[in-house]
Amino acid sequence: MNRFCHSNVLFCLFAGLQGFFIQAGYAENYPLQAYESECKSMVLMDAGSSGSRVMSYQFKRLYGTSQYELIRQTSLVESEPPLSYGKRLPGHLIGEMSSLYQLKSGDCIPKTEVFVGGTAGLRHRAVILKNHGKPLLSADLVLKRVAIELYRQGVPGNYPENVRLLTGLEEAAFTWLGVNTLRGQLKSEKLQYGIVELGGGSVQMAFRVRKDEQNSLYRRAASEIPSSAVNIKRFWRYPQPDIEVYGESYSGLGINQAYDDLLRLENVTSLSKVCSEYQSCSEVVDKLFERPGSLRKDRRRPLLYTSMPKVFHLNGYFYDRTVALGLPNIQTPRMLQLAARYVCGLKPDGVHERLQGHYRSDNQFFSEFIKLHNQPPPLEEDFSSSGEPRKPLAERMCAEFVYMAELLSRLGLKPDTHLLVSKSVSYKGHSYGLSWPLGYSIARANDWLKVKEE
Repeated sequence: MNRFCHSNVLFCLFAGLQGFFIQAGYAENYPLQAYESECKSMVLMDAGSSGSRVMSYQFKRLYGTSQYELIRQTSLVESEPPLSYGKRLPGHLIGEMSSLYQLKSGDCIPKTEVFVGGTAGLRHRAVILKNHGKPLLSADLVLKRVAIELYRQGVPGNYPENVRLLTGLEEAAFTWLGVNTLRGQLKSEKLQYGIVELGGGSVQMAFRVRKDEQNSLYRRAASEIPSSAVNIKRFWRYPQPDIEVYGESYSGLGINQAYDDLLRLENVTSLSKVCSEYQSCSEVVDKLFERPGSLRKDRRRPLLYTSMPKVFHLNGYFYDRTVALGLPNIQTPRMLQLAARYVCGLKPDGVHERLQGHYRSDNQFFSEFIKLHNQPPPLEEDFSSSGEPRKPLAERMCAEFVYMAELLSRLGLKPDTHLLVSKSVSYKGHSYGLSWPLGYSIARANDWLKVKEE
């Protein structure tokens, strides 16, 4: 970052974010008219907590290069509710995967692979069943049914290995890889982004670590938070140096699951009364984080600051609850806390009225907040690759904003950390949704998931 950007950080971030939506790059600009040697296609299903999503990614490798270039993502096809034991599978999603498996990439017949990843929704809601006397997770049985249906549809694959539950670390690390690959930041340690992804059932954080700090970071973190939540994911990029990503994942701290747990803690059916104003709502949210195994306050946690990047990319419900309602794409945890105070100050009736105005006209929910704090309007996005933002409920918004602001603080982000909030990125004229399937497909296409031989 040059001297001008050191003194004008927000301006440069805003300019950088515009480039983020217009033209990001992660490989040399090889001319597309060059001779193409091979192409690959990845067909994926993201089985999440709020539903399932199917998409395909196409790659080409040009003569004289070793890396497969991402050239297109198909439009997202979604289905609600989430996959669950005892309910029928969404047939149209299985059919969509079958169609995408046959999809050609121009004149090139791709080598196509299929992957189905179950995320926090399946992990958190899974129950232990007995099958022929052996204990099994209901989530595993659901995914086994998906594999069987794909096989019946004539979609070959390495089943059941390619139809499985993802770990929270994998979700975090793949999302990190997708963001930083398309931004062209894999070669630069200083300018890389951290990520925080807020889903309905879990939350993940990830950022790159240098080899010399891996052991101390792991020991430091493991002494402060549950050891099951911490790990290091390695991507082997031979002949380039491999990359190690530090991740934390918390099942049950997704925005929907957290709200349900708050209802149980307060023994109420709605938080509209106990979260009637900011201070009382903060006290309620604190109870959630102070439970055993959650993100308790710890004076040693700020030691993580030395390893954290200065800029984080946020997606998932962070986008749906902020940018989609009119907040700028560039934020800070301090701004999010101010937005929480603003929302709580409106009271449920005021929130409901503003939401109606937001969806019925061009009067965005946060238009008054934007003017008050002299902030730029949000940049528009193409949701074809990432899915439409999920609409909020008025009686939940105060609690949700207080929760999001407190969550970032508990994860260790400083109040002035720069946050880039988006759902997708435009790369060479195509839109790509920013979630774990993007990073997984890039890693799989380029064989970065292989274990390095010692």
